[in-house]
Amino acid sequence: MLTKGGKYILGALGLPRKDEGGEPRYETTVYTLVRDGQKKTSKPTGLTMRALVEFFPEFSPVFLTTGEAKRQGWQMVVDEFGYSPRYIDIPEGRSEEEIWNAVVNIVEKLPEDAEIIIDVTHGYRTLPLLALQSALLAEEMGEVSISGVFYGAREAKTGSETPFFDMTPLLNIQKWSRALGDLRRFSHAEPLLELLKGTLEPVFSGSQKLPRNPANLSSLAGHLENMGLALRTIRVAKAVDTSKRLGDVLPAAERELEYFPELRAIAPFLQPSFRELASFAPGDYQDFSGKEALLAMVQTLHYYLRTQAYPEAVTLAREALVSYCVHRNGGDFFDRSDRELAEKALNQWEEARWQKTCSDKEMLDLWQTLSDLRNDINHAGFRSNARRARKAQEQIENVCGETANYIETNLS
Repeated sequence: MLTKGGKYILGALGLPRKDEGGEPRYETTVYTLVRDGQKKTSKPTGLTMRALVEFFPEFSPVFLTTGEAKRQGWQMVVDEFGYSPRYIDIPEGRSEEEIWNAVVNIVEKLPEDAEIIIDVTHGYRTLPLLALQSALLAEEMGEVSISGVFYGAREAKTGSETPFFDMTPLLNIQKWSRALGDLRRFSHAEPLLELLKGTLEPVFSGSQKLPRNPANLSSLAGHLENMGLALRTIRVAKAVDTSKRLGDVLPAAERELEYFPELRAIAPFLQPSFRELASFAPGDYQDFSGKEALLAMVQTLHYYLRTQAYPEAVTLAREALVSYCVHRNGGDFFDRSDRELAEKALNQWEEARWQKTCSDKEMLDLWQTLSDLRNDINHAGFRSNARRARKAQEQIENVCGETANYIETNLS
């Protein structure tokens, strides 16, 4: 049984091959591993797991074993280690059902807070990939951490030595992919920021040298952090001002992506999200006032709708309509009395000073729907006539889109 907080090397047991005499065996070689500029060399062994345990003595081996691999090779494993290591029985993965059964077996056996190294060298068909993906699933669930991925490259053997390839950067590909998806689909910038800061930290700590200091990339990270927080808290003026700053620094920051191999590789996927976030402010934007501010509100509203941030979208759409009424009467977006005058006009109070300028039927229909919908959302459904969730979603998408179109069409 694997123990909570333990350290384990997880890898599949491959099938032994027959030697010239017809006897099954694992071909013996000397494995090497270069880490932190130092080369380590194992004793001769036929098992990559045995070499990895030698390189990482604080870790214990855990084999993934199919029935056939165990029948043919387990005694040789015992002979090699001098004891019977732990193992997890799994099917061969010949069908989708067997693949998922294998994943369940692996994930269920991995203990909480374990630290895992993955050996992807051996195994029937997809078993090395299964080991990696199962461990990644457990890591995503917060159960384990993966500290390394290694491949014993017999095809790269030189003389009597077989090198281990450090495949740990594969983990970063997975993390970058997930972080990019979070930013693109849900406007969650935190995972991407954590990775970006982790990439930049060695430079600013002095442990990594570059042709020049990536100051613009560092500024971009700061702007992303500020913009993400502003968008989540519906600080629209702050989000738009930050978008302008992000756009100013973006060209130079994109050039600095070239300094980092992982960022250079994913730059085509980073750039569309960065450029979208830099597009909230119109080209001639100077400050959050007038027509430019309204256009920026509309752009932010479209972004909320695209990322399905529905409470934020309906809240902003209502305030954008108030702001539009303020703008038509030459008021100040941030002046409380001006906003109260606009709301009175939209509510058709007879004594409202701005009633004539904010009273066309389309505007009033949008206002009534937005006000009711915003109240429905912000009261968390605690109303006798609360909409069903799907109906609320549909109405938010429709009326917020109509509000954005109305403001854009009627701006002068």
